[in-house]
Amino acid sequence: RQMCIRDRVNVNQKEYIKKIIHESGVTTKSHISPNHPNLMKRKDKSKVKPLQSTTRYLSLLMSLMFLAKRTRPEILTAVCILAGRVQNPDEDDMQYLVRVFEYLNGSIDMGITYSPESLELVYWIDASYNLHHDSRGHSGIAVTLGRNNAPIYTKSQKQKLNTRSSTEAELVATDEGVLHLLWLILVMDFLGYPPRPVTVFQDNKSTMRVCQTGHSKSGRLKHMVVRYDFIHGQQESNNITFEYIKSSDMLADILSKPVDNGIFLRLRKRLLNLT
Repeated sequence: RQMCIRDRVNVNQKEYIKKIIHESGVTTKSHISPNHPNLMKRKDKSKVKPLQSTTRYLSLLMSLMFLAKRTRPEILTAVCILAGRVQNPDEDDMQYLVRVFEYLNGSIDMGITYSPESLELVYWIDASYNLHHDSRGHSGIAVTLGRNNAPIYTKSQKQKLNTRSSTEAELVATDEGVLHLLWLILVMDFLGYPPRPVTVFQDNKSTMRVCQTGHSKSGRLKHMVVRYDFIHGQQESNNITFEYIKSSDMLADILSKPVDNGIFLRLRKRLLNLT
């Protein structure tokens, strides 16, 4: 079937952003990044001041999650990290949450732009090792149609198990990404656009080597054998192909951890496909 590629399409939620900023109480203050510098700082439990009521925290958080999942994926990492603290949020967490609204206050008109050059599925998968207070890592996944386009799917999530190296953390993230990839392959097949093999970008050569060969030379990853055997099997079935990319060019880096302002602005431009 001949592929039909559309022109640039911009999608934004300006009025919704104005509404939730007003509800947050933020007026004139703004920031160039949604990531508060102390967002991942370990806390002294004796100095933590819990919120008397979590209702407002939850309400503001969910309003941001709605936005992040649709047209503003650059705030997804901060929002997901704060969502992991909903059981016992404290005053600092509320401050970090307000920081996201202050960032939006300075970028209300911004949206996401789609301009696919092809219907080639591309997965960008990254992970941060030992990011959270309980030493768990964080996975970041972005899926684009074509290599230079805004993502049709993004994920930023604290990993559900503790890993013992950056290679393990990347392997867990890749396993999560490939599971989603198999579902999307079925969707594309149904629509008449068979996309196989899907390109998977990875910036960790050790993780790539284990997945491509189906075994670990050192034996340190024996407990992960089910994961990398599964991924290797998908490569053997021609569902995926790995391609190395430098960490500085990894689109999912912005989804795997709170990056500094310079990296954030550069990757935001690519993530939202800004001109």
